[in-house]
Amino acid sequence: MNEITTKINQANNILIVSHRRPDSDAIGSSLAMFFYLQSLGKNPKVFNIGPVPIYFDFLPGIEIVCSSENILNNQFDLVIALDLAGLDHAGIDDKFFKNNYVINIDHHISNTNFGNINFINSQASSTCEIIYTFLNQVEFNIDKNIANCLLCGILDDTGNFSNSATNIISIKAAAELISKGAKIYKIDDIINKNKSIGGLHLWGKVLSRMKSDASGEIVYAYIKEDEYREYNIAEEELDGLTNFLNVICDVKLVALFRIGPDYTRVSMRTNRDDVDLSLIAQRNGGGGHKKAAGFSIDNTLSETSDLLSFLKKDD
Repeated sequence: MNEITTKINQANNILIVSHRRPDSDAIGSSLAMFFYLQSLGKNPKVFNIGPVPIYFDFLPGIEIVCSSENILNNQFDLVIALDLAGLDHAGIDDKFFKNNYVINIDHHISNTNFGNINFINSQASSTCEIIYTFLNQVEFNIDKNIANCLLCGILDDTGNFSNSATNIISIKAAAELISKGAKIYKIDDIINKNKSIGGLHLWGKVLSRMKSDASGEIVYAYIKEDEYREYNIAEEELDGLTNFLNVICDVKLVALFRIGPDYTRVSMRTNRDDVDLSLIAQRNGGGGHKKAAGFSIDNTLSETSDLLSFLKKDD
């Protein structure tokens, strides 16, 4: 942590960047870091390629998140990458990272250690938990804004303290963040209760497509990009569906295929201790955790493709 603090103290213009299609942990840790750097008199900026899901609008500071790549033309003294397991997940040219000094802070076991400084704690529940620990170590007084940002990421990545990422630090952190003014009920309502009628209809359509292998150990479903338009919903309304599939008992893994015009994204979950999904993801250029991982394919799979064979080839 001392090396990170030293580098931050030496810098003024700092860019905070995370992965494309940012989730609660990416956005929460980025905004918390922004407020911390701003309190030090720095000039921080936050960048995420593509739109930020609308349900994050309740987070303080969300309006400062920039999605235009024009920001990358500015000169920065330091780049802080948060919740970014590998450079390809940022959605921007690798040269940008190679031309800047990068602090890489993450909790994914699949992290590629691309930074000049790499602080990777795969035992942490979330990147927000790591930032919480960092701020405590530098004796920074966490305020209500930062507390809400950090609790948002911790709650989401632990599944409201119900999945295997949950640990004693995340629970203690949540308690302290609540004492600092974080509204746990508000975060839970907005993050987990954000579906429209159209969104739930599409969930039903996807669930009706569930299939499994002969043993019943692998369960999978798919959704096509044009179906978002058909039901007039944003893509993020399907967030959480893979976790929902993971409630099926006695399966080895569950997978959701998101099929676009020139890509297919695969999201996987498991409850089994003898399955390491991060290895499957890494072999396909992706990443994640042992029990939650994903990857992208640079071509379109149709609903008639043998998706089961695709999963089993990496079994």
